[in-house]
Amino acid sequence: MSLLAPAFLAGLLAIVVPWWLHRLNRDNPPLRDFGSSMFLEAGETSSSKQKQLRYKALFALRCLLLALLALLFAEPALRLTQLIGATDYRQIMVVDTSLSQRLGNRWTQTVDLVNRELDNISSGDEVFLINASHQFQQAQGDNTVDAAREQLQALQPGLTRLDYGQIAPALAELIQQSSLPVKVHLFTDTQASAMPARLSDLNLDGVVQFDVHSTKSDNDTNLSVTAQLDHGVDGASDFTVIVSNTGDASSTTEADIELLAAGALLDKARVSVDGGSNSVHRFRQVDTRNAGGVVEVRVTGADDQLTDDNTWLIALPDDTRTEVALLQSNAIANRYAQAAIESDPRYSTKQIEGENLSASLAGGLLIVADATALSDRATNKLRQYLSDGGNAFIAVGADPHALQMRNMLQVRSASTQVSSQRASEENQRGTLQPQGIGKIDDTHPLTSATRDNWRSVSVLRHLPLNVDAEDKTIIELADGSPLLIERRIGEGKVLVFASALSTTWNDLAVNPLFVALMVGVIEHLSGFESDNSGRSVGDTLTAAPGAQVLNPDGEPIRELSTITRRGRVDLSARGIYTLRSTTGTQTFAVNVDSRESDISAIDNTTLSRWVSAGNGQGIKDANAEDSASDSTDAAAVGTTQAEQAVNQTHSNSQQRSLWPWLLALLMILALAESLYSHRHLHIKREA
Repeated sequence: MSLLAPAFLAGLLAIVVPWWLHRLNRDNPPLRDFGSSMFLEAGETSSSKQKQLRYKALFALRCLLLALLALLFAEPALRLTQLIGATDYRQIMVVDTSLSQRLGNRWTQTVDLVNRELDNISSGDEVFLINASHQFQQAQGDNTVDAAREQLQALQPGLTRLDYGQIAPALAELIQQSSLPVKVHLFTDTQASAMPARLSDLNLDGVVQFDVHSTKSDNDTNLSVTAQLDHGVDGASDFTVIVSNTGDASSTTEADIELLAAGALLDKARVSVDGGSNSVHRFRQVDTRNAGGVVEVRVTGADDQLTDDNTWLIALPDDTRTEVALLQSNAIANRYAQAAIESDPRYSTKQIEGENLSASLAGGLLIVADATALSDRATNKLRQYLSDGGNAFIAVGADPHALQMRNMLQVRSASTQVSSQRASEENQRGTLQPQGIGKIDDTHPLTSATRDNWRSVSVLRHLPLNVDAEDKTIIELADGSPLLIERRIGEGKVLVFASALSTTWNDLAVNPLFVALMVGVIEHLSGFESDNSGRSVGDTLTAAPGAQVLNPDGEPIRELSTITRRGRVDLSARGIYTLRSTTGTQTFAVNVDSRESDISAIDNTTLSRWVSAGNGQGIKDANAEDSASDSTDAAAVGTTQAEQAVNQTHSNSQQRSLWPWLLALLMILALAESLYSHRHLHIKREA
């Protein structure tokens, strides 16, 4: 807390109180009659010595007042432990239960380290055991040492990933709410892939001690696999398989790769993988007609201490087209949209009447080819659908006078927008000059791969849109007007095209780019990527209204009471999941996070900076060079630079600032000085 404001108030009080006391005594004393002979009487000689003594006392009081004011700005602190002896602590034990802790005997070492630390904790301390992986869960029960030992026995490492950058925000509330000084102990393998992009994210505020207990070893090795489906047509599929070897760079491991489906071997290969590197192998024209929609990639090899990342699942797309809901509106615009969507063999369309629109019919994705052709009732149904979490691509349309639509899409006016030059030319010749595309956000999924193709699109007319700060403009026209934006309406995500799917307004619908746009819209708004290999255990999936998700055992995950709304589903197990909606059924694979397979540990310098940050020294510059020596072994407990930094912190006792007490004393002295001076420094007035 800044002392400027309290000190200012104290100084103001020292001025206001004397002024107030002076106002109480501002009247002259009453007049008294006396004879003229009073001028001839001997007067009383005043003693200057007595006044000097009185002034010296007042001077000393004011000097003390100024000294306290200066001391207040110095912010003195008192080490309480020097006065009251040892204190109790809140001990937070953060235990890493991510996938990498399954390697070799790391988990056994972790349990031993936690028990060893619990032996050093006094009976008066509070102990909180935190299960740390993709989520941070506090163990239930009493906050005692004995309870912590029982809670520890129930923990086991899972298949998810730990991000060290999430430790500080996860513990913030537990630290801030503590009435005791806080010590944090992290038991982990100091995995380099778990480090955040910014070292400043590791800062822990409000703790008196931070320890990192490492279980890593220089002899750790791991063999892992990742794979993807490159191409699959008519039961013949191509796969790319990557085998990684985390180990001694001087060693080479022979590994076998197998492609399995329904217990049968589809193909196999043998590769050599050097330590600290990868080996890429491609399988061509694999017969997957009897694969049942799932291919398992398996790798085996010597010196592999972690086997949970030796398999990778791939969900094969089936031959059933996914239905995309198309809202009935302008017949010509609908035909353009339908032709573009169904040109992709994965999708088909079904048309829904606007007045019957609901999440149960449309699912989580809707295409509106001409919003101005909708009735007011259909527009209200569309608004409700979006508010409940439905996603939609909406072409504004050709009728600028549809009031309900204009209000919902924030159309600025009811006039067709053209430039003054083109309007003048239209008046003279009766023709319009089209304008091209201006700025394009090539970071958006819809335009990242088609930026150059948009340059071939010409736009004659469009409706002006209001763009809020929360909206994202994807494509602008040459005059800066928004052509394609992304915004939220209620819980739904909407892509708004500010023109019409009509050749009298633009040539987008007859441009080959339109097919790529429609496919991109489906993949983006459905929240489902065409590459289904990127989902990991511990991720969450956003399910659209009306969609149900089945776990690898075929059991529904979403409750029926919440299925009509958009919701988040935790992908807590490895396997093949099924997403069912009114638009069709899709399967996708969930594998372990490949970053957990990289067991390389952070270097000693980074570890030292991390521990220093946790002990209140902070990391302000994530790119700053650290001059600390890297000569010690980070795995040796008690001998690392990190441990030395911790030991230095252990010698610091809890300190308590004294400024609140000094401020109170300062205010008391200010009042005493005012009363003292008012009482003894009367001004003699003439009668």
